[in-house]
Amino acid sequence: MKINVKKYLFVFFTFSLFHLFSVISIAQDVPYNLYTPRNSQVLNTYDTQEMSESEIAYWNNYVRTNYRNATPVQPSTREYNCHGYAWSVSEGGPQVWIGYDPPAGAEEVYWSDGSYDQLSEALATKVSYSGDHSAITSGTPNYYYSKWNKYPLMYHHKDYTPGYGTANQFFRRSVDVPQDQSSIQSAISAAVYGQTINVSNPQTLQSDLIVPSGVVLSFISGANININGYSITTIYGNININGGSFNGLAAIRKQSGAIKGIYSSYQTAWSALNNNESLELASGTFNESPSFSSRSNIAFTGQGSSSTIINGSITVSSSSNIDISGLRVTGTVSASNSQYIYVSSCNIPSATMLYNYYSTGTNLGNSTSGTDEQASYAVTSYGGTGNIYSNTIRRFDAGVYLASGASFNVGTGNTFCNNGIDIYAPSPAYAYAISNNYSYALPNSVYGNVFTTGSNGVCSLPKVSALQQTAVTSSDSKLLKDADDKYLALLRKIYDDSKKEKYDKNKYETDYNKLINDYKNVAAVEKDKQIVKAALTKLSYLYKGKEEKDAFTEYLTDLASKNNFQQYLPYIQRFSIWDNVEKSNYENSISVAEAVIKGANSDVDLICEMLYEKGLIYKYYIKNQTRAEEMFGDVIANYPKHILAKFASQESGIELKEQFGIKTTESAESVSYSLDNYPNPFNPTTTISYSLPQAGHVILKVYDLLGREAAELVNGVKEKGKHTVTFNASKLSSGFYIYTIKVNDFNASKKMLLTK
Repeated sequence: MKINVKKYLFVFFTFSLFHLFSVISIAQDVPYNLYTPRNSQVLNTYDTQEMSESEIAYWNNYVRTNYRNATPVQPSTREYNCHGYAWSVSEGGPQVWIGYDPPAGAEEVYWSDGSYDQLSEALATKVSYSGDHSAITSGTPNYYYSKWNKYPLMYHHKDYTPGYGTANQFFRRSVDVPQDQSSIQSAISAAVYGQTINVSNPQTLQSDLIVPSGVVLSFISGANININGYSITTIYGNININGGSFNGLAAIRKQSGAIKGIYSSYQTAWSALNNNESLELASGTFNESPSFSSRSNIAFTGQGSSSTIINGSITVSSSSNIDISGLRVTGTVSASNSQYIYVSSCNIPSATMLYNYYSTGTNLGNSTSGTDEQASYAVTSYGGTGNIYSNTIRRFDAGVYLASGASFNVGTGNTFCNNGIDIYAPSPAYAYAISNNYSYALPNSVYGNVFTTGSNGVCSLPKVSALQQTAVTSSDSKLLKDADDKYLALLRKIYDDSKKEKYDKNKYETDYNKLINDYKNVAAVEKDKQIVKAALTKLSYLYKGKEEKDAFTEYLTDLASKNNFQQYLPYIQRFSIWDNVEKSNYENSISVAEAVIKGANSDVDLICEMLYEKGLIYKYYIKNQTRAEEMFGDVIANYPKHILAKFASQESGIELKEQFGIKTTESAESVSYSLDNYPNPFNPTTTISYSLPQAGHVILKVYDLLGREAAELVNGVKEKGKHTVTFNASKLSSGFYIYTIKVNDFNASKKMLLTK
């Protein structure tokens, strides 16, 4: 029996008007899209004919064959659209059936499969896409429109088009490259909200690509993508890598595990990196020195310490929750005025693995030093707290050097071997060492304020130490040690918790408050300046951990008002330096540092700290490299034996010779050629020395930082061997100068600092 279209149109549209407003209100909250499978046939004419009897019979048989649980629907529950497909208002929601034309006089039968989704997807090649009449193509790939351009069916199970005369858009759930679109670019250009683009063949990018909002770009098996110097990024879309490979890949940027960018350039990826994101470097060598300044919650990772190489140093300043892992770092990792910095699974073959300056919760774990003969100290912390665990530290003058009240957990599981001293902690610094292997049998491998416990072994490969063991100038404090013990226990707890969950300051509220009281007691009772300074520093860490800096400022203001604390005013003032930095008041921070220097009297530690901190501010925040190097150079020139001279040398590149057992590093060319000067810094003369493996015409000149020639010292033929020349800079102003040599095929340049 044929369906009478006109008969049911009247019923349908009457019912439609009754429910119009409720449908529109639902529709406003969902995209006006219908998902259909790829390769589905679309009617592209205004065909007003119903399906033929043979087509109806075919689909009737299809339903009975593929949906054996299908049941007939009673006429009283049927609603029809203008193409004769029946809908039902049955319990459980809208359902769709296909009509069957039986012999004349027999009742028509409609089969129920249960859900609109299952049946419409299976029958999408012929059944109208939504029940909202037939669909026609729009002329744009993957876009389809309602044929009748009228109200949608009221019992439409999926998305609606509200309002009279508004066209409904139909598109495929997924688009495949190359089956549907020839390239990723064309697929993205035609993509609509809710669509997935599957890429399964080799592609070469021809431009940067941006994945639109609500669109998924998925790389699957067979996708071999040549990035070709470009990038693929998204803000509100999604990028999935479920297979395939990438040529020319430098880095992948993620947010909460979701890919936000695929890059061919390290610099482009680094520039796009935001807080609360991660940057995963591909295998290869990167001639970069990444610097984190005022950043937070960033993971910076590689493919392993033998695969991803940072041919430079990594610096972290005034930042928090920075995770560095899976890298080989040819320079040094340094952390200044930061908290919760994690360095793990790295190989750091330099003269110093980690510099830590007044940073709390700094962690170095599962990492190794180089295999070549080393000098200096593997881990050097000036102030600060943290954990050093499961590392291999060999062939250093000192494995761990703690100064200026630094407190660290050293262990468990470190292997110290062939070091002069494994742990060196002159009071008020403190090391809590747990279950390590040492270069010597304890206590011979540790020096100073070191508490050892646990199960310990011996490497039995000692080294003659170049370390001077005369630096202990402060007296011990039991109160400080007891507080440090509790603080280090808390740091171990925070580190263990970090393996399972994100840091939550509220979880440690009670511990923080108890420790604050303990350190306030140390500051109130003790008289030694270095011990009071150490207590104040730990208090600054604790208040920062609680995110209550204003409370710390109130405490310091109260101390400054008391007569018995007037001698500590410079120590109190210094804590406002980095508060100013965080507020971008850089000039104020410099002014505070200068005021502290004026009040420091003969406190060399405090003077060096202020010069060093001024250097950090000029370098990383004011971006004045010349002034920064002047500050660092001042430390090196005037306080060459202070531990911060090492830090300043690391930050500035100014060479520090033969201090603390440091070896002078030379370039590969120095096997046959060399260029050097001494002293450096100098005033007003310095001796420049150079050596030649064979005779040649030598040109030796001096330039200022603007590239202007300041002096020509040599221009002539010199014999094989060592040569020297004196440079007198009495007529020049203070600052940095570059001296260069050209001879045969050898060219070299070095920096020197004139201080007047």
